Amino acid sequence: MKTFRSNPEKQRGWSISLCFIFFAFFAMLTANWSAAQTVQPIIQQYEGVGKGSFDVINQGDTPLAVTLSLESFTVKESGKMWFRPLDEGIQVKLSAMSLRLAPHETSRVFYTAEAKQLPAWFVIYSSFGAPPRKDITGLNLQFQLPHVVYLVPKHAAITKDDLRVAAKYDSGKQVVHCTVENQGKNFGRMLELQAVASSKHQDGPTGGIFPESRRVFDIDWKYTELPQRVVLQFKNLKLEQSVVSGE
Repeated sequence: MKTFRSNPEKQRGWSISLCFIFFAFFAMLTANWSAAQTVQPIIQQYEGVGKGSFDVINQGDTPLAVTLSLESFTVKESGKMWFRPLDEGIQVKLSAMSLRLAPHETSRVFYTAEAKQLPAWFVIYSSFGAPPRKDITGLNLQFQLPHVVYLVPKHAAITKDDLRVAAKYDSGKQVVHCTVENQGKNFGRMLELQAVASSKHQDGPTGGIFPESRRVFDIDWKYTELPQRVVLQFKNLKLEQSVVSGE
């Protein structure tokens, strides 16, 4: 009679391979599944009271359940966002808190938003998942997509005097670090950011410039020609700042 003994090294190899296959399949599945869900537009800005809407879209072939939630957030210097329950000073009324979407269906959500103190900002999250079924148990994938709302005072915009801009090129990392400090009390959305040389340019990340705060935007620069300046474009304001070189 033959006696079969497991080989620990071989067994471990099988375990690693199976885990890799599972996670690769899971990543492929979630990537394809999440790509089928959309919220449009992602960002809206209003003066005073916000009265608007956004579309929740199911581009996939299976029905979806969508739940809506409200959160306030803080953006750190690096751009990382920290979320918290909706601030008490912000009131939001939604036309629905949950939706059922058939395959390839679009539903529009309406809302009214106001705040005791402006500027103010918050996010409406749409959480997509398969409709619950009693006959099926197991993993229920969910994805969250944001609709970000900014409420600003009427006729109040960020100005050149509010901003302090500095730009430094790190030749070792091939990155232009652009620091934008808002010393005023107005909010501004930077719509475009570019690092520019005499014959080259490179787009960078954009985002909100919040009152009395600072943001650092990193622009990858892969050209041999050194960057000379950064260009910042807001709705009604354009700024340029020279780039200094350093490690």
